[in-house]
Amino acid sequence: TLFRSSADGRICVWDTHGGGLRHEYVPSAHLSATCTCLSWAPGGSRGAQEGPQRKKRKSEATQADGQYDLLAIGTAVGSILLYSVVKGDLQRKLVGGHESKVNGVRWHQDNGCLYSCSDDKHIIEWDTQTCKVKCKWKGDNSSVSCLCISPDGKMLLSADRKS
Repeated sequence: TLFRSSADGRICVWDTHGGGLRHEYVPSAHLSATCTCLSWAPGGSRGAQEGPQRKKRKSEATQADGQYDLLAIGTAVGSILLYSVVKGDLQRKLVGGHESKVNGVRWHQDNGCLYSCSDDKHIIEWDTQTCKVKCKWKGDNSSVSCLCISPDGKMLLSADRKS
């Protein structure tokens, strides 16, 4: 699966095996907030599912097997959208954490936590079940431009663009 975000806010989901357009998504949030960054949720993440896991129909199980379902989309206005590839729809909107453009979003491989960084100089750990800020840190004296999680999952690294 390949994602493409255009300047007008549309997100196109392409099937790389079949070569065709799978979904085209234009949420109202994108009309005022263009995409600034993207990150796949780790396989098996249940961050945007509601309630207990239900038994899947055979057609749903086949469609979801072997692929990442959730995509975290940072926006120019500071919100983060959680988009389901399988459902082809917006699942959650994380707001109230950042005051300006989201520069990076990263999922923790093991626990499914979502982290974001922004021009507002902050790094946020999100609770994707409640759509609320779990923890917020001042990352630097200038905008935080990217995040990286160490391979062992014990360290969250941040960087800015200043030398």
